[in-house]
Amino acid sequence: MTSKIKINGKEYERPTIWINGKSVKVYRYIMEQHLGRKLSPFEIIHHIDEDPSNNAIENLQIMTREQHTSLHSAGKRRVKQNKG
Repeated sequence: MTSKIKINGKEYERPTIWINGKSVKVYRYIMEQHLGRKLSPFEIIHHIDEDPSNNAIENLQIMTREQHTSLHSAGKRRVKQNKG
């Protein structure tokens, strides 16, 4: 099963799997398996290369929602400054 997301006008698929009757985003499952523990609802998984279909563990980073929002907001500011 997948859901779709648009980032900067490009559409990506976000695969999900079913575990114990619950839909789980694959990138969260991969990180949980890597850490050997469940993620808290407050832990956000960031795709370092900003491609949500790239779920390689090397491309996944745990952040707080505030850190994630700040990171993506800073990127948008840089793009606006470069267009300038």
